[in-house]
This record gives sequence, C-alpha cells and structure tokens, in this order.
Amino acid sequence: MSIGQKPWVNLPTTFDHFPVEGANIVNLDLKFDVDWTQPADSDFFVFVSFWLTDSPDGGIESAQDEIMVWLKPKGANPAGTNTALTGTDGLGTYQIWLKEDHEDVSGSQTHTWDFLSPTYNANLKQGTLDIDAMLQNFLANDLIAEGLWLSHIKIGAEITHGDGTLTINDVSLDYQEATGLGGNHTGDATNNSLNGRHGDDTINGRGGDDTLLGMSGNDSIQGGTGADDLKGGSGNDTLDAGTDAQFDRINPGDGDDLIQVSGKDGVGDLVFFAGEGNKTITGTGPVPGTDGIVQGHKMAFTDQRTGIDIDLSKGLASSTVLNVDFTAAKVFNVIGGSGFDDSFTGGNTTFNHWEQFTGYSGNDTFAGGTGKDAVSYAEEVATGWWDVAHNTLRLGTQGAVVNLLLGTGTDSYGDTDTFSSIEALIGTSLGDNFTGGTEDNYFVGNDGDDTLNGGHGADGFLGGRGNDSISGGAGIDTIHYASEIKKLGEGMGITVNLDTGLVKDTFGDTDTLNSIERIFGTNFVDNFIGSATGESFWGKQGADSFEMRDGDDRAFGEEGNDTLRGGNGADQLSGGIGNDKVFGDSGNDQINGDDGNDSLIGATGDDRIFGGLGNDTSAGGAGADTLFAGDGDDILYGGIGNDLLLGEVGNDKIFLGDGNDKGYGNAGNDSIHGGLGRDSIWAGIGDDIIFDVAEDGVAGSDFFVGEAGNDTINAWGGDDEVSGGAGFDLLRGGIGNDTLYGGDDNDLLNGNVGNDLLRGDAGADTLFGNQGADTLNGGDGFDVMYGGLGDDSFFDTAQDIGDRFFAEDGADTVRAYGGNDTLHGGKGNDELYGGIGNDLIFGNQDADRLIGNEGADTLFGGIGNDELIDGSTENVGDRLVADAGDDTVRGGGGADTIFGGTGLDLLFGGTGDDRILGNQDADRLIGNEGADTLFGGLGNDKIFDVDEASGHDLLRGEAGNDTIAALGGNDTLYGDDGANVLSGGDGDDVMKGDAGVDVFIFENGFGQDTIAAFEGDSDLIDFSALDGVTGYLQGFTVSSWGPTGVRIELNDTNDAIFAGGVTVVEISADDFIF
Repeated sequence: MSIGQKPWVNLPTTFDHFPVEGANIVNLDLKFDVDWTQPADSDFFVFVSFWLTDSPDGGIESAQDEIMVWLKPKGANPAGTNTALTGTDGLGTYQIWLKEDHEDVSGSQTHTWDFLSPTYNANLKQGTLDIDAMLQNFLANDLIAEGLWLSHIKIGAEITHGDGTLTINDVSLDYQEATGLGGNHTGDATNNSLNGRHGDDTINGRGGDDTLLGMSGNDSIQGGTGADDLKGGSGNDTLDAGTDAQFDRINPGDGDDLIQVSGKDGVGDLVFFAGEGNKTITGTGPVPGTDGIVQGHKMAFTDQRTGIDIDLSKGLASSTVLNVDFTAAKVFNVIGGSGFDDSFTGGNTTFNHWEQFTGYSGNDTFAGGTGKDAVSYAEEVATGWWDVAHNTLRLGTQGAVVNLLLGTGTDSYGDTDTFSSIEALIGTSLGDNFTGGTEDNYFVGNDGDDTLNGGHGADGFLGGRGNDSISGGAGIDTIHYASEIKKLGEGMGITVNLDTGLVKDTFGDTDTLNSIERIFGTNFVDNFIGSATGESFWGKQGADSFEMRDGDDRAFGEEGNDTLRGGNGADQLSGGIGNDKVFGDSGNDQINGDDGNDSLIGATGDDRIFGGLGNDTSAGGAGADTLFAGDGDDILYGGIGNDLLLGEVGNDKIFLGDGNDKGYGNAGNDSIHGGLGRDSIWAGIGDDIIFDVAEDGVAGSDFFVGEAGNDTINAWGGDDEVSGGAGFDLLRGGIGNDTLYGGDDNDLLNGNVGNDLLRGDAGADTLFGNQGADTLNGGDGFDVMYGGLGDDSFFDTAQDIGDRFFAEDGADTVRAYGGNDTLHGGKGNDELYGGIGNDLIFGNQDADRLIGNEGADTLFGGIGNDELIDGSTENVGDRLVADAGDDTVRGGGGADTIFGGTGLDLLFGGTGDDRILGNQDADRLIGNEGADTLFGGLGNDKIFDVDEASGHDLLRGEAGNDTIAALGGNDTLYGDDGANVLSGGDGDDVMKGDAGVDVFIFENGFGQDTIAAFEGDSDLIDFSALDGVTGYLQGFTVSSWGPTGVRIELNDTNDAIFAGGVTVVEISADDFIF
C-alpha cells in the first residue's frame, strides 16, 4: 500500500501534502494496525518504507535514500552492514543497517540510492512510527543529507520463501508542517523550493534555479530568472516561466490553466501536459537560429491517457480530456506525443519551418508540411512513455523501419506510422532501417547497426554507434561524424577509405558507405582516403590527414595541424586553422592554407594557392600557378610555368622560378626573386628587395617596379626594365640592355653590363652606368651620374639646383639642363654640354668637346685635344681652361676667361670683353668682339683680335716669338720676350715689342699708332703692305716726337706712328721693311 507517489512515476499524489520538504516537517507519525500468518516452512518480513529525493518532482533519477523500517524481522539480517548506530522511540530501540549505492530495477531502467534499514528485532503489529524523530536521528549521524524531500510512504511485506498472509487493518498519518507555508511565497537569488500546498497561492521564484509547486488551488506561479521548474497541480493556475535565457520546465497539471512562455536567445521552454483540462498558452518564442530544432519551445504529452491531435499551423492540440490553445504562441517546434494514436501536423514558420515530432507507441500520422520536418524515434527506446492506466513505463523494444518514399514505417513498438512531407528521421539505439524519398533527407542512426538509404535528394547522415550501412543514392550526400560525438559523447578520430567504402567511425565501429560525396570528421585525429569519384572531406579539430584520388575533390582540414594530399583532378584543399601541410597533384588545384604557419605545394597543373593568415610557405610547382601569400611573413615559390605570385600583408619572400612570371609584394618589407623567363615584379608598399637570379643575360627581359618604400632591385640577366617608385631605392641592372627608373626620392641606380637607360626621376639620385653604352637622365633633384665603361649619354631635363656628371671611360655625351651642374668627361672623346645654369665642366682625358651653353660656366679641357665652347649668347662670362693637349676654345656671349694650357691651343674669345691666356706652347688666340685681353704665355703664339668694331683690346705675347695682330679698335699690343710680330690694325693702337727683334706691321688706314720703346738696333717697322711707300722717306716723313721719340707720318693720310725710344738721328732705313 502506497501513500504519496512512486518516486519514478509522475502520478497525482494520494496525499495532498506530498511531496513534503523535510525541513518543513514539524510532526509526522504513522499509526499502523496489521496482522500476519506465517507457516513454518516460510519466511518473510513486514516493513514500512519511505523515499527521500533531492527535488519535489520525486523522480527516480533524484532519489537519494530509501528507508525500510522492519516491523517483522526475517531469518537473515538486512542488506548492507551494521552501522553500530541505534535509535529509541515509542516502539523500542532499533539497529541501523546501511547499504550504499543500492540498485533498484524499474522496467528496463536501473536506479541507485543509499538503502537504510532500521530494525527493532521484534514483531510489531500495532503502534506509532515516529518518522520525523527517526529522520532527525539519521540527519544527526550524517546518514542522510539536509534539504531532501519525502516522496511517499509504503507499507507491505516481502516473502523470502514459502508463503503467508499480511492483513492491514488500519493505516493513518498524523502530519503537521511549519506555519506560514500557505498563501504568498517569494524566493531570492539562490535556488529555492517553494510549495503552495492548499489554497490559492502566489509564488515568485525570483533568481536562481527554483522548484515552484502550486499544488491544489488556483495558483499564480512566476519563475523569475534561472532554470525553473513550475508545477501548477490541481486548480486553474497561471504559470509564467520568465524571460531570461534559461531552460524552464512547466507542468500545469489538472484544470483550466494559463501558461506564459517568452522569447529567449536560442533557449526554449518545455511545457509538459500530464493532466487534463483546457490550456491556453501565450507569449513569444526564442530568437530563431540556423537550427530551429533545438531553439524552439517544446511540448510533451507522454503521460496522457488517450491519443492527441497536434496542429502547429493552427496552434491547437486536443484529446478527449485535454484541449491546448497556443494560437497566440505558435512558437513550439519540438513535440512529444502520447503512447496512443497521435496525429501531428507541421506548418510552424517561426523557426524556418524546422519541426521535430516523437510519436511513441500507437499508429501515428506525421504531416510535416513545408520546411524541414523530423520524426525522432530515439526517445521511444531511451525514455519511453508512462502508461497511467497500468502504472507502467513503456519502452520501445526494436529498431524503427521507415520508407519515406512509400510514406509508411514501423516504430520501435511495432506500430505503423504514416508520413508525408517528412525530411528527417532520428533513430533508436537498437538498429534502424531508413529509406529516403524524393526530398533532401537527413537521417540519424544513433546506436545500433543501422541501414540508412538516402534516396533521390542531397541527403545527410549521422550514423552513430554501431556498424552502419549508409548509401547516399542520387544527389550530393553527406555524413556528419563530428555530430556523433556532439550528440552521443565520447568517441575518437575516424578512418575513411572511400576506395574500399569502409569507415572506422568515432566509436571504433565499421561503417559501410556507398555513394557518399561529403564527409565531416571529428574533433580528433581523422584519416581520409578518397576514391575515383570527386568527394569532399571536412576534418574539424585534430591533426587530420587527407589523401585524394581521382576526381575533382575537396578537403578542409579546419582546426589542427593537418596534412592534405590532392590526387588526379582539379582539387580544392584547405588547411584551416593550424600549421598545415597541403600537397596538390596533377590537375588545376586550389590550395588554401587559412590560419596558421602552413606549407602549401601545388605540384603539376595550373594551381591557385592561398596562404591565408600565418607565416606560410607556398610552392606552385609546374604549371601556370597563382599564389596568394595572405597575412604574415610568407615564402612563395613559383616553380616551372608562367606564374602569378602575390605577397599581401607581411614581410614576404617570393621566388618566381622558371617561366614568364608576375610577382606582387604588396604590403610589408618583401624579398622577391625572379628566375628564368620574362618576369614582372611589383614590390608594393615597404622596403623591398628584388633579385633576378638569372645572370646569363639571355634569360628574358624582366619588368621590376619597387613602388612605395626604400627598395633594392637587382635585375641581372636580360634586357630589363626597373622602376624604383617612391622611396630611397637601390636599382641594379646587370647583364643586358636595362632601363632603370628611380622614381620619387633619393635613389641609386647601377646599370652594370649592357647598354642601359638610367633615369633618376624625382629626388637627389645617384646613377652608375658601368659597362656598356648607357643613357643616364637624372631627372628632378640634385643628381650624381657616373657613366662607367662605354660610350654613354647623359641627360638632365630638369631645372633644379644642379647635378654632377661623371662620364668616365668611353666616348660619352653629357647634356645638362637646369641648375649649376658639374660635368666630368673621363677617358675617351667626350661631348659635354652644360645647359642652363653656372656649370662646371671637366673634359679630363682624351679629345673632348665641352659646351657651356647658358650661364656663367667653367670648362676644363683636361688631357687631350679638346674643344671648349662657351655656347651662350647671353652677356654672362664663362671660364674656359684648355689644360693639356692641342685644344680649341671658343668663348661666347659675355666676358669670358680662357686659358690655353699646354699644347698648341686655338683660343677664340667670342663676343664680350674676354680674357684669353695661351699659357704654354705655340697657341693661337683670337679675341673677336668686345674689349678683349689676350696673353700668349710661353711659346710662339699667334694672337689675333678679329673685331672690326671699336673695341679696345689688349694683346700680349709674353714669352716666345709671337705674332700679334689686332683688327679694329684702339688696341694695346705687347710683344714681351722673343722676336715678335705686332700689327695693330685699324684704330689708334699702342704697341710695345720689348726684348727681342720685333716687327711692327702696318697696313693702309692703320690710324694713329704708338710704338713704345722702339729699339732701333733690333726692331723693324714693316711698311710693305702700305700703298705709296716704296722706300725710306718715300711716301712718309719722320720728325721728332718729344725728346726721345719720332713721329712717322704717311703722306696724304691721317695715319701716323709715334715711336718712343729713338730719335730722328738714330732712325734710318735699316729700321724699315719696304
């Protein structure tokens, strides 16, 4: 006989106060009057038992202790050991026996609790058992825990052998609980257990995971925050679970009840209908996610006495004793039926049409409607349903067999189910057989040796434990082994061989696969081998390995340090998170390193390789490959073929390899290496280094661009084009006819071997032509250029502060432009052009041609037979120095200064007041326009002033036998040392021979000339060119001119000579040439 309820059965209590919290018991006495008969050959004992649970649900899963009080002992001691603890009450003294972890079997389930046996060692047929005193004794001796609930009391007998009779004459309870338990109950932030008992109660759990019992009466129950358990009991109750993101359980009990559910972030409530009456549900559902099955509210009818009809599209559920109206809350999508003939209709649109139904026993009908609808048989075997009529737990005993194409199946109880628009099936633990239809199906086998056949769509499978046979059929079909562990726990990595069709699954079982195209691995170490057709594998976590075969395959390592190997075909291989190794094979593969420090190798084919995050190493192999470094400090190898390599963020190392390749450094300080073939490289942002490793000069004409940053570029072999871009760049040409562009900022360009074109562009650049006939153009900024070996050409087209040119070896041409430039000729017959500005030009060795052009220039011819030309028509004086060699110097506009140097020089003053110095050797000095000053210097010089205008020139022979001749103007001529020949020309000239035998030549119309310090014994006056003069004093007269001079006048002219240092007496015919 039971008082209360069995701890594993959710039945209405036979005693309104049960379950009762131990802390609330003031008095609990059991009065009993029993009688029995016992034959001599039998043995049995009589007992009173009561159960203690850790929650008011009284569920067997929460039972902690069973206390069995022996009223009549048997021949043997109770189970367990004698604790040596005792207690005394009105019945006498009892001994306490204890058996820990006692196992009790209910149906197919085994439950464990501690078993206490107080025995009086006497036959007690009448009396009062003081239960509350006994519980206090146990609590004081730490035999039971605080906070437990008394679930129910049972009195009966257990026969050991033989037979006998037990007569219960009377049993009653005297119960008193603590005051203040009725009416209003309010919890706090902790986990509360509140019991309304009788009457109309108001209960609010507030914070914590609360247990709230309305019991009898019309109660109002609010869960508050936390994972709460709400039970209405009998009466017309109002139950509100709260709005927080916690899972709440609501059981309204009997009566006409109002239930409030509310939206939560991905967490739904369970509304459990164990009673009868009219129920109304209002509220909102959880925030929908991608998996609506686990995110909606749940509804269960497993303790109903009749079949239930549920229509989610209408929001109604009904049976002969129960009506549920949730039209105002169509937020339920996980439905558990009764143990009878149920009807399920889908159509809930809130959660992307995801719905799940469990029918339990009975001939059930499932109509999913639109969307993805599932029928689950797992609960039939795992938890079953409670047969109220027979007080029995009903569990399924066989695997389910369903054919969705035919729309029929057999459940785990052997009943027949009917299906329409059902896409997903969830199996039992006993081995199921599922066949798909025309839709995309999803089958979960769970435990057991399952047979899962996909059908015509793109199907998904989760085999679970057991040796499963899975066939995908038509369509792209998928198996999820990772979900096995997530759903069933434990597990290990899988081994997949689609070549043989066998898989060692995560539980060590062997699955047989057919027509499966996609497999998701586990979070452990998985091994995948493909087949001759194209498959897709996902490794999840763990250090996974993938070996593809024929076909266009896909492999995704995801998390872990994975190894992926492609096969024949165009494969897609992705390492995922971790330090992965990925190998392509034949075919045009796509390889992704993703996160981690990966090693990616393309092999043959036109591959696309993406490094992703991390410091990756990628190699294209043979074929026209494309490599993307991704973020991190990466290494890229192009290999054989015309490849495209892209650096991205990080300090990358890029090796283009053989073929006509393209390389991009992008962001970071990159190192990029060309190879054989015609390569194009763009270094990108950062301080980059570019190498062309082919040095034979015939490897291809490359194109290199440094772009932004301080770059170093080495072109080496081939006719290359190199551009530094922005930044302070170092550019080297190498073997071949290269073109180098410095770009912005201060660059250094080195042409090396070949006929190179070097252009500094903006900035203060330094250019080295080195070997070959190079062309150098400094561009904007203060540039320095070195030609090196070969016949080089220099240009500077910018008007800036001035450049420096060093032609060095070879017949070079240098053309400056704006600014005050410095030009050096070096070895070879050079041409040096100054341009705009005050230039400094050095011819240096060999026969050079120097042209100053505009500005106040300074020209040094150097060694060799040079030609120096002012080149300017402006009134700006230049300085021209011939130096060694037989030089030709030509002044221009302005007052030039010209130095002859050693050698037989030809010096032209040009326009302007020039100053010309012949220096050493027999030079020729020509004054031209302007008031010129000409000094012959050492050597037998010829000094001429060819200006016919009225310029006043100074011509001076200095050392040597000089010939000095003016033309127009009042000139001054000095012979100085040596036997000189002086001719003033037109104008009133002054001539002085000085030491030596000097000859003064006069021509018709010579003007009023003066000979200073005429030496009669050595100097001569040459009249041979004059008309009308045939001899001494024939055509001219001689008269005294001061105390020591003579005046020589030509007859019938205004021409006269004033000769000092000689008198009329001293001069004679011997002093003339006629």
